[in-house]
Amino acid sequence: MRKLLLLCLLLLLPIGCTKAPDRINPPVKEYTDFNLYMNDIQKEAKDRGGLFSWITPTGSMLPYIQDYDWVIILPADKAPFEDLQIGDIVAYNATWVTDDITKVLHRITGKDQWGWIVGGDNNPVNDPNVHLTKENYLGKCVTIYRFHHIQ
Repeated sequence: MRKLLLLCLLLLLPIGCTKAPDRINPPVKEYTDFNLYMNDIQKEAKDRGGLFSWITPTGSMLPYIQDYDWVIILPADKAPFEDLQIGDIVAYNATWVTDDITKVLHRITGKDQWGWIVGGDNNPVNDPNVHLTKENYLGKCVTIYRFHHIQ
């Protein structure tokens, strides 16, 4: 029994020792006043030259980015592709999206010869058949806004 337990622990040891990519989490600003919340989102986007976007309820970036959060995205001219690193949260056009409205917001998890590898924090695998490249890169997430309904 003791040998079996030791064998199990040795088999599991490599799993616990693998290093996940560092996460570069932008600040989360939390609000209970809706007017202040919306004013601050718009003001930061304007002041930083960025865009603001609402997160649709896919759950792919939970728990850090929650469904219905708003995010500030700095476009490529303000957050250059060359400055990206593993752990950044980025917006991009994905090959599986067929319209011009839907964009993807996921984290950079690695890099290979074709570009950055991206995936949702809550997804079991990285985004399939897509790499973040200079051509499909839209911008970098720099702030997350979250509104709490008080009852």
